[in-house]
Amino acid sequence: MPALPQHSLGDIIKAYKSCSTLTYIRGVREQGWPPFEGKLWQRNYWERIIRNRRELLAIRSYIERNPQSWSASEHYR
Repeated sequence: MPALPQHSLGDIIKAYKSCSTLTYIRGVREQGWPPFEGKLWQRNYWERIIRNRRELLAIRSYIERNPQSWSASEHYR
């Protein structure tokens, strides 16, 4: 039985960003979705292993509050 190809987390994230961006562009062109000014994705990502419930709750809170602080972020521009 041949070995399955090995993909890193970075490979998987890159493929997801690519597929979702192409789907969005197609939706803008063909289905009248509103265009998005700027970039859809940040260039990189930071991975983090969630080790307990306290960390999970803190990360969830960050995700919920994060869009409010985008305009102040150095990655927003």
